[in-house]
Amino acid sequence: MGHQYFPTIGYKGGLRLLEKILGLLLDRKDRDDPETVFELTL
Repeated sequence: MGHQYFPTIGYKGGLRLLEKILGLLLDRKDRDDPETVFELTL
């Protein structure tokens, strides 16, 4: 149930896979970088 919302094949599945990979890379960057790297921009 709910699999139609999370495609795994085709064009939409490829976009979802790319989104997951980029999300993991950004999470790791956020975790590993020191606090001095971050800037607050409004």
